[in-house]
Amino acid sequence: SSCMTWPARRVVTSPGPLASSVNWGQGKSVALKKLAGDVVDRGGLVVVVDRTEVGEWVTWASSVTDVTIADVVDPVASLDPLRLFPPGLAGRALHSFLTPLLDITPTSPWGLLLSDVLTPEYLVRHAITSSGALVRHLATAGSHGSDMGLGSGAVDLARALNVYATRDVGRVVFDDSLPPVALGGAALVIRTAGLKLPSKLELETPHLFRQLPIETLFGRAVYALVAAVARRVCFTTKTFAAFVVDEAHHVTASPEGAAELEIFVRDGRKHAAAALLGSQDPTDFGSDTLRGLIPTRILMRQRDEILARRGLRWLDMDPDDEHLVSLVRTDTSPTGPDGVPADRRGEAFMRDANGRVGRVRILLPASPARATATLT
Repeated sequence: SSCMTWPARRVVTSPGPLASSVNWGQGKSVALKKLAGDVVDRGGLVVVVDRTEVGEWVTWASSVTDVTIADVVDPVASLDPLRLFPPGLAGRALHSFLTPLLDITPTSPWGLLLSDVLTPEYLVRHAITSSGALVRHLATAGSHGSDMGLGSGAVDLARALNVYATRDVGRVVFDDSLPPVALGGAALVIRTAGLKLPSKLELETPHLFRQLPIETLFGRAVYALVAAVARRVCFTTKTFAAFVVDEAHHVTASPEGAAELEIFVRDGRKHAAAALLGSQDPTDFGSDTLRGLIPTRILMRQRDEILARRGLRWLDMDPDDEHLVSLVRTDTSPTGPDGVPADRRGEAFMRDANGRVGRVRILLPASPARATATLT
């Protein structure tokens, strides 16, 4: 119907939908925190990407449970997959990071070489237990006179990796002196504030991409690493787990990050794991395939007309229905002279896993301390 005037109702969140996305013109972070808090309150685990300068997700997580923090830019702990996971998981996770870092394809000479040395058998046989050790091994195994048979390509690969391994930007992966981040708690927040990222124009323009500085190339690749680490943490825990990403385009900007996220969404149900994604534009949720795999969808107020229509299409509603467009833009948590009235905050459209669409309202936690941290 073009005249949908459903009464707003409270969202009763549960670990049922195994992939959810939030598309919100205002307040999507509050919705994501509410959903993530529900996971922890039910005994689950969350892995969160926090790209805010003030560390708002750290503040939120600290109000919910004991939190482990991994800072990518100023690390005190390592996110090196070879030090976090057994060889069978670690090699694939590191491969997801190194291919976008070096801008190579899996079937290129370096890509094939990485595939060979990152197999569990090779890592164990040569006692490669860190990314720093991997770089040193490549340099040695590819040197003249080595009997390991890797050839000069290994030396060139080691030199390329050393560009990052010898700089501060690469410490979170290549610095063996850092202790590995502690896993097993109820909340792991990975801070990426200050990480430089390429613009869409730079990603899509070959000559601009070739001119990107090292810090920007590393920043792009790190999100693929974060997605790979989050997937393995969430898939191997014995409890329900959720990977929370506000501004999802940071993960989907690289094919490797998008691929990790697609695997997460495809296989999450069998591992009791959910992806909670947020963005102002549903096209940021990756390919048509990935977007189609997300059953539960929430659309908050969106003032921009183009984005409002995209949001409606995302919910499988008519984007050309002017009444619906007006509802999304002006009559969902409408702004008055003093802001949004208290009784209208958190309004949204929600499409559930069965494709049913309704008007809902997401409420703040009842705990005053939790509510304050959620609004930080």
